[in-house]
Amino acid sequence: MEELKELKEIACNKCVVFYSPVEGEDVCVRTGTISDSQKFLHSIFHAYSSEYVGLGEIKRAKFVQKFKKNILKQIDTNAWENSNDCIITIKNTINEIFKSFYEYIINKNLDLEKSHLKILNDILHSPNNSTKKIKIIMKIISYNDMCYEIIEKAYEKIYDNDLDLFCKEVYNNILNCVTKSPLLKKSNIEKKRKFVFEVQTLFKHIFDIAFTISFEKYMNNLNDNDIENNKNYLDVISSNIKRNIYFINCKTRLPYKVLKREQMNYNKSIIVLSLENGYESTGILLQGNKIKREFTSEDKIIKTIDNFVYEPESIKKNYPELLQFLDKKYRRNISFSPSYKRSPEKSPEGFGIIENSDYDDSSSTDYNSESSSDYDF
Repeated sequence: MEELKELKEIACNKCVVFYSPVEGEDVCVRTGTISDSQKFLHSIFHAYSSEYVGLGEIKRAKFVQKFKKNILKQIDTNAWENSNDCIITIKNTINEIFKSFYEYIINKNLDLEKSHLKILNDILHSPNNSTKKIKIIMKIISYNDMCYEIIEKAYEKIYDNDLDLFCKEVYNNILNCVTKSPLLKKSNIEKKRKFVFEVQTLFKHIFDIAFTISFEKYMNNLNDNDIENNKNYLDVISSNIKRNIYFINCKTRLPYKVLKREQMNYNKSIIVLSLENGYESTGILLQGNKIKREFTSEDKIIKTIDNFVYEPESIKKNYPELLQFLDKKYRRNISFSPSYKRSPEKSPEGFGIIENSDYDDSSSTDYNSESSSDYDF
């Protein structure tokens, strides 16, 4: 099996022919995108939107940001709650809010971030809260006790990013801290219970605020590095444009599975090339130097990719030339003769273009995403 060199990023709007084992009789072409943190969305829209293709780079970036802002509203918190950075982000945000509280109420420091001042003001003016009540809480429970004895120790006991367990451990630590407080030594049990309830209520209020803030930060910072790990985000993108999204690896030039089979249920599809630091729109070269970047389920390359990714057990029957590229578990005890329909080093017949020949399609505007994604370079 020939070893293929890893594909590197190309300039925005440049179109470069490249070889992929799944191309069959077609010739694959990739198109460079804008170099920002949203290369995936740029690669998607270069295939999907005629409006996007007709814009300059600055307006393209704004176009993508507007789309991203809209879809972020549709993403639920479940995927994020299961991510590794969820609980630690919330914990750190809670500590920051408590720190501002102690600075503001105990040390009378008014030089705080505007966002924190707004949070403090909202909490202080919420029902059942007052500056006096919170001041008492903060005199009995020091900032160090709140952050380390209560919050940090709760964090150390959790696993699997379990937010419910985290809150439960915090509540237990609040109870222990209040019980041991020398300032409440002479207080009766009922008074201590009431105080525990007030502290737990304050924590719950701050936890809810920290959750919202942390989730918003997470969503705003979503970029190319999170695409394939955040299936929920990717699925929302796919459902909004009503296109299946297939991925090809820049090293192996082979497609690989990202979304589940049941998530790939649209009539049209887009292919993206996954690079080390981003993505590029991928299409096939047509007669007259046109590129097709949007496909139907009947297109040969989509049938091949879909079979390779989701039904590898039938590759021997349908695409025996691809058997050599499958995972070993599908090739075990099967004999085959490796063959290529086109050598990656030779010019694709009929086009006179060798690999790494490049074109500039920055001025192409005759593209219709609803009828055909073919347009001149």
